[in-house]
Amino acid sequence: MIDLQDKNHCPTLDEIGAYVRNPVFHKFCSDIGTKYDCTEKIEFSACSMEKGWNIKYRKSGRNQ
Repeated sequence: MIDLQDKNHCPTLDEIGAYVRNPVFHKFCSDIGTKYDCTEKIEFSACSMEKGWNIKYRKSGRNQ
């Protein structure tokens, strides 16, 4: 199991999917990328109430 608060290890989308344990997670990520023609980027966030890894979708350098 991954540690979402470990900023030294960037988890893969598959590792996050295993952590979430929801069968529609990968389909959701795929559908977002296809529908909005964007790619996911996994980034560590230290500015929220709880530190951890986030999946962000970007198209032409802009957040979606």
